[in-house]
Amino acid sequence: MKPEARAHLDAARFTLVKAKAGVQASTHEPSLAENAARDAYYVAFHAALALIVERTGKEPKRHASVQRQFHQLTRYDLAIPQSMRDFILRAYDFKTVADYATLPPPRITPARAAKAVRSAEQFLTTVAAFLPP
Repeated sequence: MKPEARAHLDAARFTLVKAKAGVQASTHEPSLAENAARDAYYVAFHAALALIVERTGKEPKRHASVQRQFHQLTRYDLAIPQSMRDFILRAYDFKTVADYATLPPPRITPARAAKAVRSAEQFLTTVAAFLPP
């Protein structure tokens, strides 16, 4: 695996640990759920970047470029379900809410964050299976 791809895969795994801890913490402090949900997006973002870098040798700089390239690289691969391709798009909304929403917390419920983190873990597992050891 290319070193840059390995770095993104490692970042995805580390961020998954943070996201799971955030979900756990949100059971006591619901406002922390948005951090966990944002981290779920970054798990998918870094996993997608690992695949993109491994296959193309290039690293897109914008979130929209990562989402688009991931979709283009995986759209005909039946082993990556459409739900996984859709997750990275849907999860971007968590980042947007966590970073820019002006409503008072909690803006994302702990249950919704937990579901996002489970989906992010599945995304990471699915993508990692397509990368060399």
